[in-house]
Amino acid sequence: MSLVTALWEGKGLVGRSARLLVTPAEWLFTTMVARRNAAYDRSSKSSRSSPRAALPSLSVGNLTVGGTGKTPVAAWCTQQLQARGARPAIVLRGYGDDEWRVHAVLSPNVPVIVSPDRVAAVIVAKTRGADCAVLDDAFQHRRVARVADFVLVSADRWCEPVRLLPAGPFREPMASLARATVGIITVKSADNDRVEQLERVIRQEVPRLPIAVIRLQPGHCTWRQCFRVECCRRTETRTVTRTVTQTFTRTHRRTHSQTHTGPRRRCCHIPRHGSPGERS
Repeated sequence: MSLVTALWEGKGLVGRSARLLVTPAEWLFTTMVARRNAAYDRSSKSSRSSPRAALPSLSVGNLTVGGTGKTPVAAWCTQQLQARGARPAIVLRGYGDDEWRVHAVLSPNVPVIVSPDRVAAVIVAKTRGADCAVLDDAFQHRRVARVADFVLVSADRWCEPVRLLPAGPFREPMASLARATVGIITVKSADNDRVEQLERVIRQEVPRLPIAVIRLQPGHCTWRQCFRVECCRRTETRTVTRTVTQTFTRTHRRTHSQTHTGPRRRCCHIPRHGSPGERS
């Protein structure tokens, strides 16, 4: 067990004591998150709200650090958009050096734009021929306007009580799901009781939030294990694909009269300063 896992999940005296020591830092982080979200909420209601994004965008994010299945779900959304005739690009921050490679395996022939500035990345995606964007891990990146927010919560990693960083893995409290369009519970090996427990918690926090439960099955990359969306229950598939269709509809409205004749590059990395760079 790693030190971080021991801090977040340790049941013994050492784990409880460690969480107690970092509780003041958790309070500070919680206050910062609340103030930041309040500022964005006020801005969205005023004339100073963020300008419209360069492309209709669908965000796939979560409330925690660590894996919840964002990459395979983002790839699934990309495939659904392609099936409807859209030309999506995938935009990601690029914390891990190989995340764009996973997308290359899961979504061949789709432009992947990697940049710390996702507003600029969406603009670059448009120049590469995309007519919509799937934002990987963008729930907290509120500068980017989006058509919808898919917010993932992992049933396998779920535990109570919810603790924010650094006392736990959460970047935001469960109440932040109120900003989501759809809540998605991802399952790798968790049993039904655990899934139902998590679903009850979400419904208590945000009663009207549509919830889908999807299962992630192992896939294979050449250098590491990855996952793919294997199945959704029919009613939940409709919930998710309805929102994907909404993204495509807005894409069609904004771009049906446009044509693109420029090259479509496979992956583009945008440095913090200067012009975009190509990943070899």
